[in-house]
Amino acid sequence: MAHFGDLLGRKRMFMLSIALMAIPTLLIGCLPTYATVGIAAPLLLLLLRMMQGAAIGGEAPGAWVFVSERVSPRHRSLACGTLSAGLTAGILLDSLIAAGIGAVLTDSHLLTWGWRVPFLLGGAFGLIAMHLRRLLQETPVFAELQARKALASELPIKTVLRDHRGGVLLSMLLTWLLTAAVVVPLLMMPTLLQKGFGISMQSELLANSLAIVCTMLGNIVAGSAADRFGAGRVLVIWSVLLGVSFWLFYFGVRQDARWL
Repeated sequence: MAHFGDLLGRKRMFMLSIALMAIPTLLIGCLPTYATVGIAAPLLLLLLRMMQGAAIGGEAPGAWVFVSERVSPRHRSLACGTLSAGLTAGILLDSLIAAGIGAVLTDSHLLTWGWRVPFLLGGAFGLIAMHLRRLLQETPVFAELQARKALASELPIKTVLRDHRGGVLLSMLLTWLLTAAVVVPLLMMPTLLQKGFGISMQSELLANSLAIVCTMLGNIVAGSAADRFGAGRVLVIWSVLLGVSFWLFYFGVRQDARWL
């Protein structure tokens, strides 16, 4: 999506990414069961999840580029940090909805139809977001390049891989760090704590919600600090703090596991 964003415009890819997220999410909530359509059910689920994966691959980078090209360089990091806080707010909303559904419905209801509710809600919110994004204007940077007919004359991905290998490698390393900071503690940890350590779903969801709130605050604080002190310095400090907090957490989990 980044490749075509440089060719066709940031807004078009922004619209495509939310469509690839909203429509499959809504369809997952409407999927027929294995008892109804047999092997087609898991195959359809796999296809829809692949579409969601492609969407998230273009959604976050596209959003950061869109914001970066519309704000003053003096406040670019804060703008991206605020945007990241908005992205994690979606995870918080998901966690709260899951907690609410778990508190209201029984296990049998969750297995039969309750699991569909978050997907239906998420798909509905995505369709609303699609409508709102139609009102966005193309970024000034791309509009200027388009007006001057200065868009890439060859495939953007070819140019990037040929002329910016160091930047590509650095961005890959930073993406791995982002995965460690977000996907592991906020998305994977709930299942680990419930199944591996017997923590109740309600207690874990409450703890996860508090962690997400702290993540949102950290995004904004780090963005503001990066504008003032430099992104590199703040990244190093945050990375060290992330490593220390991970070590303390897993050490504490291991200690508690000895008493189980």
